Amino acid sequence: MKLSDAFKILKYHGLYKGLRRIIDEYRENIHFDKKFNVITSKLKFEENYNNEKFIKGENKWYQPTYFSPLKKIAIQLDKKIKKNTLIFDLGSGYGKPLIILNHFINQNNIIHGVELDVTFKKIFEENLAKFNSNFEFLNMKVEEINLYKL
Repeated sequence: MKLSDAFKILKYHGLYKGLRRIIDEYRENIHFDKKFNVITSKLKFEENYNNEKFIKGENKWYQPTYFSPLKKIAIQLDKKIKKNTLIFDLGSGYGKPLIILNHFINQNNIIHGVELDVTFKKIFEENLAKFNSNFEFLNMKVEEINLYKL
């Protein structure tokens, strides 16, 4: 995490919550990236978007999802999910939830990451290729998804 990002977090959340957020950022995101040799923890603030599909003030800027709650969800899903299930991550960014699902649900699922900003695609594909060969990055709005064509 860059020092300027830490200041943005402190400014947005305040001192106490901001410090907690920075600690969580390290524990839940930066440590995850090092452990799995991926890039998912790079923040992308609203002002860094230069994409006609991204509407500033309406669409959420990229923050990596925390590992521990997704791990709990994946463990529960592992008990219920069937083989060859179609999994979508809406607002996939760099694909962290899909990496976690793939890690805890060791089945041959079909993975789709849906993301407005095409600049996430390269890192998304590099990350997912390390864990699953059956994935696709879809650069579109959620409303544009046609399940009948997939």
